[in-house]
Amino acid sequence: MCARLITDYAMYFVTMSSEPLLAALDDVGLTAKWVLPRDQDTIQPHEVVLRANRGTRTMELRWAEMQRRLLLELADLPMWAEGVAQLMNHHDSGRHPWQSFSDEWKAWA
Repeated sequence: MCARLITDYAMYFVTMSSEPLLAALDDVGLTAKWVLPRDQDTIQPHEVVLRANRGTRTMELRWAEMQRRLLLELADLPMWAEGVAQLMNHHDSGRHPWQSFSDEWKAWA
């Protein structure tokens, strides 16, 4: 009974340094800047944490995108960066696009 009480609750934290993230975006031809202040303790889902540029096109990634797509789904960083670069090529994707993969629904159905 005691062991069950102890193991009924599991929690994990996923963290990533901004430097590998910026380097991965640089590898796919994007200039990126971490815009979230490093001394900020809490982050709201709508807050912009990263700004990426290619030529005159700018894309801002909000915390919700970073947290859900990159950290919690444990996406491959180079593949994620390539997805951001491809979104940059679509002029109708808006300033705050939500990255998804072809036929993604099949993985969850």
